[in-house]
Amino acid sequence: MTKRILLLALCMVLMYTFGVNLVVAEKRVVRIAQFPIGPAFWNCHYMIDEGIYEKWGDKIGVEYEISFPGDDWAAFMGRSVDVASFAPLELTRLLAAEGKHVVIFGKYITNTIGWYVKGDSPYQSPADLKGKRLGIPGWDTAAAQVGEVIMKELWGIDMKKDFKVHVAPWPALPPLLAKGEIDMCFSLMPLTMDLWMEGKIRPIFNTVSTEYAKHAKGYKSGVQFFCMWKDYLDENEDVARNLLGAYKEGIYNTYARTEEWLRKYMPLSVADLTEEQVEFTTRHYFETGFLYYDTYLDEEFIDQEIEFLKKAERLGLLPEGSATREIFRILK
Repeated sequence: MTKRILLLALCMVLMYTFGVNLVVAEKRVVRIAQFPIGPAFWNCHYMIDEGIYEKWGDKIGVEYEISFPGDDWAAFMGRSVDVASFAPLELTRLLAAEGKHVVIFGKYITNTIGWYVKGDSPYQSPADLKGKRLGIPGWDTAAAQVGEVIMKELWGIDMKKDFKVHVAPWPALPPLLAKGEIDMCFSLMPLTMDLWMEGKIRPIFNTVSTEYAKHAKGYKSGVQFFCMWKDYLDENEDVARNLLGAYKEGIYNTYARTEEWLRKYMPLSVADLTEEQVEFTTRHYFETGFLYYDTYLDEEFIDQEIEFLKKAERLGLLPEGSATREIFRILK
């Protein structure tokens, strides 16, 4: 009993003596925004549930707070979050036009945007749809901006002039297409899944990434990349490196146990999930390489991204000379 009393007394002395230090040593909080659609959204929830964020954060004394804002761009621009994921074209324009410097430090989501038409339509290529009604989720989205470059480069199509463009929210576009109110739309899985499975719509491109790779020496373009404000990244490179390791672990598991993962997390987006939907999504996930297997940037990949940005420059979509390495940083 005497030993226990002495031990308790010692603990109380230590707590009293070092209590201030314990408060000072509280973890840094890093706020991450994830757009609440699709496999990246499901992967975030998987990483939360499996303790992957917590495990990796503990290595550097960081607590990761994950949020799912409907407008992740506004949250990031307002600095209510520290980490988000956007396209290089968006961030290049932001730096050139407004002097706001955001830096990409890792890969996340391949260009998963599909170009869809009605299931019974005769269209095989965007060139077949000149003059028709195109639905997009907004001119300020990566889906539209990247689409402009590819349309012009591969088919000589000016998206603004050669289509009757209709802007609608992401979830509204596939139903509008199925009803015949538009002739083509930019969309993505799983928003298109049910109508696609029923044959009411179909992709002329499964994803932009897989299609464009056929014309660009295998270059697999992306639509979302991990990024931070430059001043924040300059002071928190350890966090950026840590996150790349955490996400690489999370993404690996989505490919290692895909059906099991989908069964658990697709219900976040899909009500009354069926085995047929799981199998359909699994095939699509592997065929498109939806999330990058490797989160790390390298010189070759950055060169390919800059080449694409220079194409946007030549089309007048970016200011001349804006396609530089300033928005990229390699971390190992």
